[in-house]
Formats: sequence, C-alpha cells, structure tokens
Amino acid sequence: MKGADHHIWRLVQMNNMKSDPKPDPFYGYQGHPVPNRLAALGNPKDKMTVSMTTAFRWFPEHEISGFEKFDDAATAVLCGEADALLVPILCPSLNSLWVRFKHHGSFVDRISPFVYGQFGEGTPASIVLHPAANRFLSQCPIQGPLEHINNNAEAPGRARRMHSALKRTIGFVAPDFVAQHEAPDQIKYVVQGADELPFVILVPRK
Repeated sequence: MKGADHHIWRLVQMNNMKSDPKPDPFYGYQGHPVPNRLAALGNPKDKMTVSMTTAFRWFPEHEISGFEKFDDAATAVLCGEADALLVPILCPSLNSLWVRFKHHGSFVDRISPFVYGQFGEGTPASIVLHPAANRFLSQCPIQGPLEHINNNAEAPGRARRMHSALKRTIGFVAPDFVAQHEAPDQIKYVVQGADELPFVILVPRK
C-alpha cells in the first residue's frame, strides 16, 4: 500500500480511535486547501446522495455542482467546469480515476445508516442498490438478481417503479433519509447507527 492509498488508510485508522468526533466540520481533514468549485455525485437541490449531503455539510461556502455519475463529475473537472472532485473511497470507479487525478485532501464523515427497504410483501424478486452497497447484502433477504444503479438516491424510486410494473416485491438498499423519503412498505435496518466513510478530494494531474 503506497502513496494516497496509505494516507487514506492511516486517516481511517486514526478516526476509528476517536469514539466521539469533535463538532468542528473540518475535524480530521488532511491535505491542501479545498478549491472553491467542487463536483460531486447527486443533485444540489434535494441533497439525496451521501456525497451531496457530505459536500454541503463540510463545504457550505463552496460552489458545489452535482452530476448523475461519478464519471460525469470527473469529466466536468477535467473540462474546467469545476476545480476538484469529491469522492467516497467506496466509489467503484475510484481506482480508474487515479490515472487522471491525484490526491488533494481527505477526511472521514459520519454518514446516515444504510437500510434495507421493499415495496410489496414477502421475499423480494430482486434488490436495487449501488455497487458500493453490496457489502450490506448479507443482511438482506435475497432471492432474485441484483439491479445496480448509479447512485444510492435512485434505489427506492427504481424499486417502486419495478414493483409497479412487474407486480412483484422489489427490495432496495439506500441511506435511511433517502428510504424514508420514498415511504416504502417496509424498512429494515442494515447498519445500526452512523457509518464512518472516508472521502477524498481529487484534482487533475498536471
């Protein structure tokens, strides 16, 4: 483990030793000053993604742009529409981003619990989730295939539409505040309490 990956690992280890993080929003941040224009996953208006809620909680004075996919946000930074990219380390495409970007800063945020929910009764015919949420599947009722989506905020809505179209029970995994917003027939907690998630700020390689 070298370079930025080692730096992120050490940051996670240090944060895990703190049982009660300080209220200072920049607690744990390490790196260069954060550029003013940030690109992240999600819609700045409804703030229904983990990345977007974290961006506004940590950098409320910054100009924050939202995109449907991490790759779209990365392209915007490379094209000069934004100065830096905010990415959680669980982002599936993070490894490929290192080719074009370099580490600028990192921190750990305490994010909302992820929950399992479903539309319909009984065992789900399929489960909708972001690939990064696959780690929660062992605590979900699984029978049918997985339906992967671009960001966590899409999961409940996609599950609702599939349930309506197929007339079958469809499950999903999403942050608690997103799941409650869609009012599914059932919600079961997958992660009790807040989850600690490291984020990195990336800038283009010169």
